[in-house]
Amino acid sequence: GSLTESGEVEDSAALDMDDDEAPRVSLPLTKIIAVEIDSFLDGFLLGISASLGNRSTSQVMAMAISIEMAFVGVAYGGSFAQVELHRSLPALIAAPLTIFVGSIVGYFASTCLQRNPLLHIGLLSFGSSALLYLVCEDLLIEAHQNGEMKVREVLHSIKRGLTLEESVKKISDAVEEEDRWYEDVWF
Repeated sequence: GSLTESGEVEDSAALDMDDDEAPRVSLPLTKIIAVEIDSFLDGFLLGISASLGNRSTSQVMAMAISIEMAFVGVAYGGSFAQVELHRSLPALIAAPLTIFVGSIVGYFASTCLQRNPLLHIGLLSFGSSALLYLVCEDLLIEAHQNGEMKVREVLHSIKRGLTLEESVKKISDAVEEEDRWYEDVWF
């Protein structure tokens, strides 16, 4: 079929139907491409975090990506509500598989590049910037939707997130220091 202005695939067979046949709803090709790219990048970031050997970081990333993809999945699946199941099933199955493939690619890319510190730092920088973009993307879209740019509000939200991260780090460091003190005293 051909591509319509809205980015959906137009089925040429649907145009040749009789009036008594139900028209075939086109696949949302633009959404499919966007979700596949998002899924690959999420998996890629998960693979990078898993390759670093910090189990808690990988678990947090996996939980965050699971929550994000649950919302994406509901919206994505809803866009296929009028499409026949046999036509929509491959696209619906591809998104989770793309996360899996992306995580394998991210893991092996990070593992292979650990031998070359400059390239590995570049990969980690890409991962960090992609993660920041994915986190801030919704805030920036929300700021633009109201007709005025609320940069200050967006920046304060980012600052609150960074402050929260610093607070958690300080608490974690204090707990580790206390554990070391108890080990020195009791053992």
